[in-house]
Amino acid sequence: MQEERFDLNQVKVSGRIYKIWARSDGNIYMRIENENKERVTIALPEGQVNGEDVSLKSGDEILVEGYLKDFAYQDRLSQFFRSDGRLKYLQELPELQTLVNSGAGVQRYMMAVVPETLTIPETRSKTEVKVEGNVFRKWHFEDTYCVRLLVFDENTPIDTVRENGDIHRTPHSIVAIVPKEMYKQINFQQRVRISGTFAERIYYERLIKTLKIMNYESVSSQIPEVVENFGITIAQLYVGVKSMIAFTK
Repeated sequence: MQEERFDLNQVKVSGRIYKIWARSDGNIYMRIENENKERVTIALPEGQVNGEDVSLKSGDEILVEGYLKDFAYQDRLSQFFRSDGRLKYLQELPELQTLVNSGAGVQRYMMAVVPETLTIPETRSKTEVKVEGNVFRKWHFEDTYCVRLLVFDENTPIDTVRENGDIHRTPHSIVAIVPKEMYKQINFQQRVRISGTFAERIYYERLIKTLKIMNYESVSSQIPEVVENFGITIAQLYVGVKSMIAFTK
């Protein structure tokens, strides 16, 4: 049996709560705005911090110290038809209507901070993010350069225990935005430690693209242009990297 070695995964962030909601997974989620006006999602497993109930409301200032985790959620196709007047188009598109009514959607992942401590601060603190992991993927779009790290910290869930006692965990999948020159130095499967703050990307995704992601080209090819251009706004949180240590084998 090998002794487990855990990756670094530490976050410190403070801000004012402006939204609180729940999902079917039993967790409570909050959005705060930090000192840089970035909207950071805070996840409370089963509405608790370290197994303890907390009392919070919109407008509260909080200081969170914890770790990053990715949470799966589904953007249902019905969201594209919530605006006034859009539902009428479904009556003329039976195949799409069946798909929407079935509750189908695309699975996405939301990066959030899970608190290990949550307090009421006297003043806001500077956001600090430190994460270590293995590079699983790297890509870029326009002038934005991204890497996805697989992070095995002590909070990652155990999925198997082998006969020899070795433990295998399901890693956190953390996405970071890095400067171009730093991006060039990163290799697939390389181990890196990154430090920085948060970066937020807000974009508009059209229905036609979502259907292609879901592999429903046969449906997308039959819908009129006015419908295929229906869209939703998506906000994604990343680690905004300011410094990096790249390990050698």
